[in-house]
Amino acid sequence: MRFQRVLKIRHLLLIHTLGSELSLRRSAEILSTSQSAVSRGLAEIEKQLGKKLFVRTTRSISPTPAGLSLIWHAQRILGDLERAEADFNALARGATQGLHVGVLSGFSP
Repeated sequence: MRFQRVLKIRHLLLIHTLGSELSLRRSAEILSTSQSAVSRGLAEIEKQLGKKLFVRTTRSISPTPAGLSLIWHAQRILGDLERAEADFNALARGATQGLHVGVLSGFSP
């Protein structure tokens, strides 16, 4: 299985939100959707991956080891996308980027 064929950014956002909130209801509120849509989305991801990501009770959810791993990766990927967007927007505004190299005086003659 190849993750890039299965997981979409919306899936990563859902997993990240569920991992932060540990609640289907609160996650639905944050994502501006219904609780049933969040539940269906999670079930879809779990089916595609063939792994249970969260244990659900009537009041809360808790991540499985596979869920914890995917939450961590989702946070990193979404963070990288935010930084890429910020860099892109800065370049669009005319900002330039450069590489600054320094040498510590203890290592130079």
